Amino acid sequence: MGSQLPADESLTDTTLPDHKPPTESQKRITTTMARAIPEKAVFAGSLPLILAADADPMMEQVYGMAFPADMFRLAIVHTALDAVRILADHPAVLIISEVKLNDSSGHDLCQAVRRSDEWRNIPFIFVTPIGSTEAIVKGLEAGADDYVVKPFQMDELRARARRLMQRARL
Repeated sequence: MGSQLPADESLTDTTLPDHKPPTESQKRITTTMARAIPEKAVFAGSLPLILAADADPMMEQVYGMAFPADMFRLAIVHTALDAVRILADHPAVLIISEVKLNDSSGHDLCQAVRRSDEWRNIPFIFVTPIGSTEAIVKGLEAGADDYVVKPFQMDELRARARRLMQRARL
């Protein structure tokens, strides 16, 4: 079993500029970091893992086409809590998230990832239909590395993901 993060103040430090206290939703995400991962979410294999959090079940097929099974393992979840459970034991090379998830917001997930010493360097992309300048700025300020507005071109998402994953390996 991989390392697990304690659910304590170390995840809510103030090392980032303009740090705001965590919301109730962020606290809920943080407290699940030490819980065991569900058996059905255990992954085997040596291919890099991409974690996608999206409330829309239709996106499972889209992400499956964008990131083929012969190149990546793809874990698709619908809640931020499930995303954190997977990350606890399965290192990801990329996180893709919708802004609106079933239990929380993608912003809360992104901020929880950025507060974690273990996960903070994983590239994070928001993929969402919310394309206002205000929404994009909010997503980037939450810690996302990129922001893609739905609908999108598959080649564009792959290129952005590839660039971020390559940069993260440097």
